[in-house]
Amino acid sequence: MSIIRCLFILAGILFPLYGYGCDYTYIGAPYSINYGNIIVQRDLPVGQAISNEIYGSLALTYSCTPTGNEGSTAGMKSGGLAYAFTTANGRRVYQTGLPGVGISVGYYEKTTAGSASFNGTTWLGADLFSASWSSNANEVHASNFQPIIQFWKTGDITSGSVNGLLASFVAWTEQYRGGTAAPDVPVYAGTGSITQVACAITTPNLVFLLGDVPVSRFGDTVGTLPEGGQNTQNLGLNCDAGAKINVTLNGIQYPGLSNNSVLALTGQGSAGVADGVGIQLLYNGEPLVLNSTIALKQTSGGQESMPIAARYYQTKTSVSTGTANASATLILTYQ
Repeated sequence: MSIIRCLFILAGILFPLYGYGCDYTYIGAPYSINYGNIIVQRDLPVGQAISNEIYGSLALTYSCTPTGNEGSTAGMKSGGLAYAFTTANGRRVYQTGLPGVGISVGYYEKTTAGSASFNGTTWLGADLFSASWSSNANEVHASNFQPIIQFWKTGDITSGSVNGLLASFVAWTEQYRGGTAAPDVPVYAGTGSITQVACAITTPNLVFLLGDVPVSRFGDTVGTLPEGGQNTQNLGLNCDAGAKINVTLNGIQYPGLSNNSVLALTGQGSAGVADGVGIQLLYNGEPLVLNSTIALKQTSGGQESMPIAARYYQTKTSVSTGTANASATLILTYQ
């Protein structure tokens, strides 16, 4: 009996997944999570998320058949990245190889163990998490896993890409991480980029008060600019040296007018709204063309103050009284 027992023990050592314990008949391929192009504002505080939750594919990761009541265990472990901090909701954030960028990892599972099943999401709050299942002989335990990641700001960000191993799915041939460990199924970073913009806006809202302008200051010619119908505000930026600033003015063009730098009024054509007048925005005295990107300047670094002006612009040969308001969005991009 002792010789037979010894032979069984040796067989278990030589063939760890096919002795006593859950027999792993399927071990899935590595996962790769593409994360797209993530833009991070320069003044975002450390500790804030810089992406939404990003999901990989849902796929069968492990499948095993118990020989008896030994059960099985499966879960996820971190990929050996250094610990950065823990979020308010208990998610562990690890420092990636990209300076200033951390990552939290988790997974959605759709697991069955015989007639039992579980669907749910788990985020790593420690370096390893696993769940165990009891078993009956010859029933199938199938773990369908879907990795999830989320990026966080851990410091001043160097723009670039996150690569390499992020985490791994793990399994054992018995409950409570007993028996023998199955091969890890790694989770890698796929394609994507993280870019910290080169400037921070210090004046997020610009309000131009053009005041009350008498109709008598307009003329009978399209393009008349009434006296006193202009106001200038400074757009404040704090930029890295060498940043190239581009701007796009998004808004609704005044209808029926060929000049594509004139904004329609809010409530255009409605009762109580002025007629025959629109609003232009200008930079350094030049009208900004609507819905078109233009290069403003290359900065030397530090605080920048960029003069933006708004003015009334006559759009018809006659002007009627009423409110004359407009809104638009300035989209700043940096290189």
